[in-house]
Amino acid sequence: MSSNGMYMRVVGQKVKDATDVKIPGGGDGEFFEIMNWSMSMSRTVSMNTDTKNQDQGTIHFDPINISMLKSGASPLLYSMMLKFDKTYQLEIVETKPASKGDGVEISHKVTLDEARTIGRSISSIPDSIAHENFTFSYNKTEEDFYIEGDDSTGTSIGKVGYDRKVNKPTSLAL
Repeated sequence: MSSNGMYMRVVGQKVKDATDVKIPGGGDGEFFEIMNWSMSMSRTVSMNTDTKNQDQGTIHFDPINISMLKSGASPLLYSMMLKFDKTYQLEIVETKPASKGDGVEISHKVTLDEARTIGRSISSIPDSIAHENFTFSYNKTEEDFYIEGDDSTGTSIGKVGYDRKVNKPTSLAL
């Protein structure tokens, strides 16, 4: 991938060819069938990156309803977190612009324990909460990441995550 951007990739022993979901800034993201569960739906995906040092980035899936997340028609990110086993990883791959490194890929791997922690945290959110924004974030400098959601009024309901520095889950009310 030669242009500046960010995308997700599933890697693992059971995947012959890594399946990419490319996320152009502010464009549409197409979800694909990966490892025998349906990801055929399309969703609008936007990307917001810190343009000064690109130390952090956010991927937005909008809109998503939490009850749908728990059904069989789960979006890609959530499905990967719930269906992980030891042979799979989720990669968030940042591609630097050519002027800052010739489009080199910088990989941010999410471990199995981290993915399961966030997956369980999302599962505990009540079905009645309708998310308009469902966000996966990472911060290379702070070495942590989290998922947060907004209710139908745009009010944040909090965020859950994993602090790599202390190696334990975090749950923060905003």
